[in-house]
Amino acid sequence: MAPRTGRPRTPATPGTPALGARACLARRALGLALASALIACGDAPPPRSPSPSAPAAPAKPAAPTVAGPVRDPASVDRAPAGAAAADRPDAPAPPPPPPPPEPLPLPADTPAAAGLPDAGAHDRALTRTVAAREAAARASEAHELGRTLLALGARTPIEAGATIECLEEAVAGRPDDVTAIVDLADAYLAAGVEETVAAAIALYEAAAARRPDDDRLAARLVEGYARLGNFEEALVQGERRAASPACDAAGTAGQLVWVTLLHGDLARGTAAVRRLVASGRGGGDAQAYLAVLLRAAGRRDEAEAALAAAEAALPPTSPLRAVLAGMHAGGTR
Repeated sequence: MAPRTGRPRTPATPGTPALGARACLARRALGLALASALIACGDAPPPRSPSPSAPAAPAKPAAPTVAGPVRDPASVDRAPAGAAAADRPDAPAPPPPPPPPEPLPLPADTPAAAGLPDAGAHDRALTRTVAAREAAARASEAHELGRTLLALGARTPIEAGATIECLEEAVAGRPDDVTAIVDLADAYLAAGVEETVAAAIALYEAAAARRPDDDRLAARLVEGYARLGNFEEALVQGERRAASPACDAAGTAGQLVWVTLLHGDLARGTAAVRRLVASGRGGGDAQAYLAVLLRAAGRRDEAEAALAAAEAALPPTSPLRAVLAGMHAGGTR
């Protein structure tokens, strides 16, 4: 028989049918490819029972286990260029991140730019300012009303109380206003009650500490202490007033006569008035008041000399001329 021409046939593997050898190899290659793809995607194929017709594949050595996440082989190509170098122990430290951008400057009219801690503090400060202005306005109105009532004079305790209430509100709203303080003290003094007179003296002394040369305050202190019945302190205040160059000499001499007659120490009062006359202040009024004290002390000759000096110095329309006429008649009205 003549031999066949063509490709030589591959001898069959022992124990394997010759017709399915190539098909088995193809299926095995396809299965391995699918398994590799599923492992790369994170899904493993379900275990397959070995085919009874297929021979058992020879065992392959197991791949070494690497700790850490499983990487897609294709992702190696997509990794940054410096990633592999950064994983090395001897790799240099990465550069620090860039600093944050500088904040933009605030407008000049914002609370933070003005130095205020926050918007709430600015609002509270504005509220306090508005409230202070409103209180000052109310205090000014109360002061004007109180001064008007004080000038009219209180005829009843209700009117006196209304005057005091207005002036107290004025002083509460403007505690540094000396004029309001003195007006309130005048209202207390006019009320005539012991408690209000004592309060008036305290206010006069506080105001006099700020205005030591205010003769009106000195006169009010003399009157206040005299109304309290403290004639000794009233005379002391009168002597202090007479020693001040800023005093109204004529008015001071007349007040000294009143306080001296209440106190009873004619020598002290006469000496204080005589010093006023000697200083050249007070004119005929001081001379007339000195004559009154000298007559009360029984010093008639000195009193007549003071009367003559007063008549020469007093103007014709002076109310003291009536006092001098009475003294000439033998009285001291």
